[in-house]
Amino acid sequence: MEKSKPPMLKKFTKERLYISLFFSLSAIFACAETSQPKNPYLKEFSESGELKIQFPNFPDREWPISLISYPVEFSAPGTTAENLKLTGNDGKELTFQFSEKRYRGDGSLAYGKLNFIADFPANSERSFVLSKGKHQFENSAITDEKTEQVIIINTNLLRIKVPAPIENTKSKGPVPVPVLGVKSGQTWKDSSIVLGGNLELISLSSRRIETGPLFLIHQLTYNFKGGGKYTVTLKCIRDLPRIEIAETFEEVDTKISEQFLKEFKNYLNYQPTRDGLNEIKDWILKYEGKVRPVESSFFTKRFNGNSTKLIFNAYRKAETPFLLLTQTDCIELAETAYQLPEHPMSNEWFDQSEKALKSIRKKVGIYSTESSKIKTLIQYVYSLRKGSVSEKIIIENSLGKLSDGSVALGKRNGKQIILNADATLLYPSSEKTMARGTILSKTKDGFESIKRESVSTTYTDLGELQFGSVTFPYPANGPRERRVLHIKERYVAVIDDVGNAPAKWVWKDSGPIPPILIGTGYDQSLKIINGQDNEMSLEGDAAAVSGIGIIANKTKIKVHGKTPIPGLQTSPGPALNSAFIETNNGMDRIFAGKNGQNKILSGKDWAVDAMTGLIRDLDNSSKEIAVIGNHKNKRHRIATEHLTLEIEGNLASASARYKAPKEKSTRDPIIFPTSGRYNAPDGATLRINFGKPFTVKEKSKNRLLAFWKFDEGKGTEVTNIKAPDQKGKIFDKNNEPLWTKGVGFGNGTAVSLRKESHINTLFDQDINGNNSIAVWVKTKGHGLLLNKTKIENGKFANHSRTIQVTEEGKIRATYYGNDKFVIESTEALNDDHWHHIAWVNEEEYDEGISEQLATKHTLFVDSKIAGTKLTNRSINEKLLNAPLKLGGQITTKGTDGKNNTITGLNGSIDNLRIYNFPITQKQIHGFTMVGLMRSPLAITSEPQKMIRVGQGFEYAIEYTGGGPFVRFTFNNVPKWAKIEGRIIGTPTLKDLGLSKPITIVGMSPWGPGQQRFSVSVQPPLVKRDWKIQVNGRSILTRYNGLGVEATLPPGTGNWKLTKDKAPLRPPLILKVENLKSGISVQIRGTPGVTKYSIESSKDGGKVWSSVSKSTGLKQVILPLKNGNYLLRVSALPTAARPILSEPIELNLSEDPPEAPERPEVTPLKGSVRLKWETQIGANEYKVYRREKGKQNWTSIYSGRSQGFVDKNAKAATAKFSNSGYKAGAGSDMNGIVIYEYCITASDKNGESPKSGITNTDPRNW
Repeated sequence: MEKSKPPMLKKFTKERLYISLFFSLSAIFACAETSQPKNPYLKEFSESGELKIQFPNFPDREWPISLISYPVEFSAPGTTAENLKLTGNDGKELTFQFSEKRYRGDGSLAYGKLNFIADFPANSERSFVLSKGKHQFENSAITDEKTEQVIIINTNLLRIKVPAPIENTKSKGPVPVPVLGVKSGQTWKDSSIVLGGNLELISLSSRRIETGPLFLIHQLTYNFKGGGKYTVTLKCIRDLPRIEIAETFEEVDTKISEQFLKEFKNYLNYQPTRDGLNEIKDWILKYEGKVRPVESSFFTKRFNGNSTKLIFNAYRKAETPFLLLTQTDCIELAETAYQLPEHPMSNEWFDQSEKALKSIRKKVGIYSTESSKIKTLIQYVYSLRKGSVSEKIIIENSLGKLSDGSVALGKRNGKQIILNADATLLYPSSEKTMARGTILSKTKDGFESIKRESVSTTYTDLGELQFGSVTFPYPANGPRERRVLHIKERYVAVIDDVGNAPAKWVWKDSGPIPPILIGTGYDQSLKIINGQDNEMSLEGDAAAVSGIGIIANKTKIKVHGKTPIPGLQTSPGPALNSAFIETNNGMDRIFAGKNGQNKILSGKDWAVDAMTGLIRDLDNSSKEIAVIGNHKNKRHRIATEHLTLEIEGNLASASARYKAPKEKSTRDPIIFPTSGRYNAPDGATLRINFGKPFTVKEKSKNRLLAFWKFDEGKGTEVTNIKAPDQKGKIFDKNNEPLWTKGVGFGNGTAVSLRKESHINTLFDQDINGNNSIAVWVKTKGHGLLLNKTKIENGKFANHSRTIQVTEEGKIRATYYGNDKFVIESTEALNDDHWHHIAWVNEEEYDEGISEQLATKHTLFVDSKIAGTKLTNRSINEKLLNAPLKLGGQITTKGTDGKNNTITGLNGSIDNLRIYNFPITQKQIHGFTMVGLMRSPLAITSEPQKMIRVGQGFEYAIEYTGGGPFVRFTFNNVPKWAKIEGRIIGTPTLKDLGLSKPITIVGMSPWGPGQQRFSVSVQPPLVKRDWKIQVNGRSILTRYNGLGVEATLPPGTGNWKLTKDKAPLRPPLILKVENLKSGISVQIRGTPGVTKYSIESSKDGGKVWSSVSKSTGLKQVILPLKNGNYLLRVSALPTAARPILSEPIELNLSEDPPEAPERPEVTPLKGSVRLKWETQIGANEYKVYRREKGKQNWTSIYSGRSQGFVDKNAKAATAKFSNSGYKAGAGSDMNGIVIYEYCITASDKNGESPKSGITNTDPRNW
C-alpha cells in the first residue's frame, strides 16, 4: 500500500539552482533478469547469415562521402571475411574492409569492425545488407613505399610522407614531425618545422598496423629521454582528402604537436566530428515502446511528447564531452530515460546522468554550497530510474558552460544570454526577439567568421557578475578572443580581441537594435554601416574593433559621457581596452587585457593588473571590485583607495564588496570587514590588502625622445643622440658658429648663439600631453631661448609655445591658442651663469566622462617651481607638428595689425632634452646638481622609509650624471634584505624597529655621489583576530604586512574577512535505526557542544516536540507510533541559541524497510569494492552476489557498515579506461566474468526487498 507523503522540506534559493524536493524511498524496484542489456552499438551477424543495417532518418540533413565503421559480432562459427559481401539499398555491391578482427579456434571470424564508404544525401534512405557470399571486388590493399629516411603512403588521392624508424639516436637534434609532407594533385606540401618541446629523442617506431582495400593505419611512437612517450596513429583512407589522426601523450607536454597540427590542418581530422555520419549512424530515433507521461516540471516537456526530438536531444547530450555536461543536461538525460524506458540507450543515459552529477559534485568541493544540492539531484535520478516521480523538482536552466560548447550568462526578458562557441552573442533584445552579435575578420575573400581550429571556453560565476569567454588560439590573423561580462539588471560588456586583421562588428536583430556603445581610443576610427532592416555593423582596423562594447539594459547609463541611443555607436575613451560607465550609483570601470597579457593601468585612486577587472560604485559609500582570470596560472589584482583584491591560480577569479570606511586622523590604513565570491577550479591564493592602490609595474612607456648634448665643439651640425641620422643645423648669416665650454663635469661643449643666429633641431613630433622640455642657458642679455611654433595668418597656431628671457632677465614660458597663458619667474637669471630651465606638462583625464583633457603646466628654474597653470584641450584637437628651434627671431601680427617681434638670444645653450612623460622635481634637482658641479652624480629615486612585517621591500636606484661608468656600494643594509642590483627583502617579526642609516655611494669618473636613509619596520597592519572564512568556515589565514592571505579550496563559493567567529557547524543526523528497543539516532556533532536535543514533527515541520535530550552523539528514542515523521537534532551550546540540523523523513509501519538504492560498484583486479547510501531506519545491510546469467543469489555480507570489499570475486576485471556502450562495443569480453550485486536493508520488522542490480562489467560508466 502506498504510504502518505509529508510536505516538501528543503528549499534552496541560490541563483543557479532552485529545488523544492524531498524524496520518499518507498518505491520497490523489481530486480531485472539481467543488469546488462544488449549493446545497441554492437551489431550481430546471426546464424541466418545476414546482417541488415539502416541509417536513421534525418530530414533535411545530408553528409558527404565518409568512412563508416560498425562493430560486428559473429554468433555462429564458420564465417570468414572472404565469404561475405556488402550491398546497398540499390543492390550494388560495396567494397568493405574488416579491421580489429578476432578469430575462433577454427579460424573463422568471432568479431570484426566492418568498414565501408558511404554518403547520405538529404531526404533519402540508406540501408545495407552484409550477407554470405563471395564478394566481387579485388582485395588490393593500400600500399606504402619505404626508403632509408621516409615512408610514403599512397591513397590514390593523397601521398603521405612519414618518418622512417629511428633506432638509438647518437646525438641530440631536431625531432621530425609525424607527417613530413602531403602531396595532393601534382604538388607536395612539405613540413617546415620540427616537433616542439625541446625533447631529446631516444628512438622512433614507425610501422604499418594494418592495411586493406579501404584504408591503411600507420603508427609512430616517439620515445624520449626521461621516459616520455608520444604516439600518433594515422588512418589514411583511399580516395578521401583527409587523414584521421589520434594522439596519446605519456609524460610529455600535449603542446608539442600544436604547430604540426596547424601546418597540416587542411589534411587532418584531429578528432571524430561530432556531427559526422559515422558518429550519428547508430542513433535509434524510431521508438515504439512504452512511453511514460511527461511531468509538468520536466525540462523535456518542451518537446511536447515528440519522441524523435526527445531522443535526438538525449543523443546530443550523451555525445557531449563528459566534463562539459551541465546539471541540466544530466537531468534531461535521466528524464528521457524515464519517459522511454524501453529504449536501448535508457540504462546508459541513467548511468551517464548519475556519473556526471557525482563528478560535478566532487569538482565543486566539500566547502561548496552546491554539494548538497547536487546530492539531491542524484537522489532525483535514483527516483527516475525506479520509475517514480514522488515529488516535484524545479531547477532553473544552468548558467555556465552548456553541452554544445556555448556559455550561458544570465537572463533577460525571460531568455538566456548566450555566448556561442563560434563567439556569436545571442542577446534577448526584447521579450519576442533574439539578436545576434558577430565578429568577422577580413580575408582575401572578404569578411568571414572565424573558422574554428581550436577553441576553449570559460565561465565564471561571481553572483551578480556572470562572465564567459571563447578563445581561438591559432587563427591565421593572430589569437582571437571574445569575453562577455553580464552585470545583472544593468548592462552587458562585450570585450573583443580580433587579432591582427581588420574586422567588422555585426549586429542583426529581429526587432529594433538596442543601444550599443563601442568603446575605442580617441585616435581610432570605426566606420558605421547601416545594412538591411535591423542590421548594423562597425568596421575598422584590428585595434579599433578590439574594444569594449556596452549593451545597455533598461538602466540609464553613459559610456565616456555619451548617452546610449538605439543602434550601434562609437564612444571614444581615453584609455585603450578600458570602459568608464556612469550609472545611477556612480562610476563603473571595466579593464581588459589582450593576447593573454594582463591590463596594467592606474588612475587617481585605483590600479589594475588583471586579465579582466571591474570597479563598481554600488551606492555613495559601497563598492564592488572584481578580477576574472580566464587564462591559466596568473596573478590578477585590482585596487581602490581603500582595498586591494588579489587572486592567484589557474582560471581563478574573485570579487569583493565593502562599505567605504570613514576617514580617521591616522597614518595607518583603516581595516574593515569585506566579503565576496570566488571561482577557482583548482584552488587559489586570495590576498586582501588595505590602504593606497599598489604601484603599477608595467613595462615603462616613458622615453627620452630627444637629447642634444652639443658636444660637437665645431661645425654647423648638432646631433640628436636619440636619432643620430637627424642632424640639426646652426644658422648664422655671416659668422661661423661659436662654441664654448659646456655645463657640468668633463670636457663637453655648448653652442653660443647671437641675436641673428638660431638652431633648427628638425625635431617636429607633437608633444602635447605628458611631456617635458629641459635645457641649460647662460646669458647676460635677453631674447628668444626656445620655440616650437607655427605661424598661421600672421598669428601663432594653437598649441605653439615659446621660452624667452625677458628684458628684466626673467624666464617667460608662453602657450598660445585657445588656452593661452604665460608663466614667468620672479628672479632674474641673466647673470652670465648656467641655469637649468624645465617646462613640464602632466595630463589627466576624468575617467572618460569628458572629451576634455586637463593639463598641468609647471615651469622650473634651477629645480624650483617658478609657476603653474592649468589648461584644458579637446581630445580631437588638431596636433601641432612644428620644428623645435633654439634662438632666432619671430615676428607676428598683433590684434592691432602691428608687428610684434621677439628678438634672438645672445647666450649659450647646452643639454637640451625632450621627454614623453613629466619628469619629477627630484629628477630636475639631480640635473641641476650635476650641471652646477655640486655633485658628479645625483641619486634621484626615493626609497620607502616605513614598511611592515611581511611586506615586500624593493628599491631600484635611479640617478643622473656620473657618465657611463658608475658603480655602487651599499653599507648597513639590514640582514632581512639583499642586494641584487637593487635592495630587496621582506622583514619578519624579529626585524621590528628602525634600521641603521643605509648608505649608498655611487662612484663615477668625476667623483662620488651618495644617499642616506633608514627603514622603519612596523608590526603587521592586520591583527590576528581577523580571519578569512570560506562558506561559513574559518580557514588558515596568513598575515602579509598590509593585509591577509589564504589558500582557497577548489570550487566556487563565498569568502569573508571578519573578526566575528565563524558560525558553528550545524549538527547532522548520520544514521537512524529502527530497533525493537526504540529509534537509535547517531549524530555528527557541532564542535564544542556536548548537549543535543532530538525533535520530531508529525505535521510537516509546523510543530516540533523534543523526544530526547542528552549528552553524547548517539541517542535512543523510545518507540514511536507508526506514521510519517520528520526528525531533526538541535545542538544546545551554552549561552547561545540552538543550532538546528536539516530534517530527515522517517516512515514507521509494520512493514519491513523499502528497497535501498542500488550499491555503487568499483571492479578491481581480483576484488570488488561496494558502497551504498544510508537507509533511514535500517540497522543491518546484506550484500548479495551472483555471476551474470545465473538466477540464484549468494549472501556474502551482513552488517551495519555502508561499504564492503568482496575479496572472493577473484575473476573480477578492473574497469576499462573508456566507458559506455559505444566505447565498449569492440571490447573483447571473452573469458571475463561479470558479477552482479544487490543489497537489502533490515529493521525490527524484517528484511527489505532487494535493491536494483549493479554489475562489474568493465565497460560500464
